[in-house]
Amino acid sequence: MEIKAKVSIDDCDLHIELPDGTVMKRTFASAIEKFVCMFDRYCVVLSGNDDEDTSKNLLCISYSGELLWVSDAPSVEDSWSNVWVEGDVLKAFSWGCFNCDIDFESGKIRNCVFTK
Repeated sequence: MEIKAKVSIDDCDLHIELPDGTVMKRTFASAIEKFVCMFDRYCVVLSGNDDEDTSKNLLCISYSGELLWVSDAPSVEDSWSNVWVEGDVLKAFSWGCFNCDIDFESGKIRNCVFTK
């Protein structure tokens, strides 16, 4: 089920206005670099900063703002650089040159190919 909502991003803040007028605001510790909507969820890639574990910078939240999962990057010193949807598959690319399919329900890597 896809939820129709008005979404806006302002640096570290994600604002979601639902059809019933309810507004949800979620503030992250670092800036939102990428954002995609898939069914009833939103996936974001955060820019990270020196104080954070950047290998956990791909997150999925519900339309109401609940954190559903955090995806580990393919390697400890890697981080996610992009996320997109192909058909019904969530795809992510890392700075370490891994192109991965991400399980939409759990955030676990299902398939990962080194592309360099």
